[in-house]
Amino acid sequence: MPDTAFAKVENAFAEALRTWPDLAGYTVVTDRSVDIAPEDNETDKQIAIYTAALAHDNSDEHGQTVHAAMIEFEVTSSAPGLGLGSANLETIALIVAALSQDRTLGGRLQDWQEIDTVSPATNGKDVSAASLQIRAQFFTSRTDWFTLLGQGGLTF
Repeated sequence: MPDTAFAKVENAFAEALRTWPDLAGYTVVTDRSVDIAPEDNETDKQIAIYTAALAHDNSDEHGQTVHAAMIEFEVTSSAPGLGLGSANLETIALIVAALSQDRTLGGRLQDWQEIDTVSPATNGKDVSAASLQIRAQFFTSRTDWFTLLGQGGLTF
């Protein structure tokens, strides 16, 4: 089955992080449910990307649907800590720096905006974690939520 437009957005965010030199030591995952705890060898320097919520609305342009996805970038480190943790906040700053190089992800998005940073669910592990929440806005056709309708007529 082909990837949904939502999975394509997550994967594009992941690829942007995987290619950012300052995040080279991090494992970036997109294919894990948030209720599954990371394996013991996965808790050190991991960024999990997942869609936490979606809103859909009719767009007046050419029978399209505009989607607003609340996407989480959950950062974990191996050292337990209180609050969000300075190392995690530094990683979140690196994530924002990496993603800010192209706020449309190659034309896939209209834009993305930072919303907040929170402590995520612990998933049964004693780790320090922080989660950056962003809102990404993008278009699909009303009948095909597998194809992203990007800027300038691009499709993904």
